[in-house]
Amino acid sequence: MSTSTDTTQGIQAAARKFAEAVAHTKTYKEFEQANDAMEQDKEAKDLLSQFEVAQQMAQMSASWGGESQNEQNLAALQDKIAGHATLSRYFKAQESLVGELKQLDEYMTTRLGFDFAEMTKPAGGCC
Repeated sequence: MSTSTDTTQGIQAAARKFAEAVAHTKTYKEFEQANDAMEQDKEAKDLLSQFEVAQQMAQMSASWGGESQNEQNLAALQDKIAGHATLSRYFKAQESLVGELKQLDEYMTTRLGFDFAEMTKPAGGCC
């Protein structure tokens, strides 16, 4: 085997171990449970779907210099989402997980000497 192949396999093994370690954290497990609960909650899924449509409508209306009715609808849906227990739990768990992953990124970036998260982005493309 070539050194390049050994290095690639070593990196892949380290990445798998890292992902497994993240998957075993309390924060990730809470996110998984909150996500599962949301997926089982028809009302929560319907609210999110309505919100996405309202958000698109508000964006289109704003780009046309349109009226605020779409924004009012969007605000009302945001209030409903904020008061929905399942969605509130989901978004809090998501926020906690993202925060923890950012901390891990900062740690890895400092230890490795390059932007760890930047290296995980897919090659090419705009985003």
